[in-house]
Amino acid sequence: MRDIDHLVIAVADLDIAARHWETLGFAVTPRARHPWGTENRLIRLGSAFVELLAPGAPRPEDERDHPGQRYFGERIQVTRARGGGPCGLALTGADPQQDVQTLQTALRSGGITAKRLGDV
Repeated sequence: MRDIDHLVIAVADLDIAARHWETLGFAVTPRARHPWGTENRLIRLGSAFVELLAPGAPRPEDERDHPGQRYFGERIQVTRARGGGPCGLALTGADPQQDVQTLQTALRSGGITAKRLGDV
């Protein structure tokens, strides 16, 4: 059994989403920026957390310094275009490659096809 590290939720506006969580009684971290161009705010839930995520303003160094990472930002954009919501789940594990294979097998046995799985 794997533990959940964090759930990623794509949002249209980080500050509005953070205020919503704060009104529910959760502490939300200040805005932070990933080096590949997305911005986030976190809600701690014990050893796990929820990551509110949105694309940041584009910077030339994002693609230059992290080629290929724009996929992640594009996935966020697609989820946001559908109204936002969960777009990623990170699990803990000692053998990520084996975990991906196990999850893919379990999903297929339930008739589910993941378009992209295994960013480890």
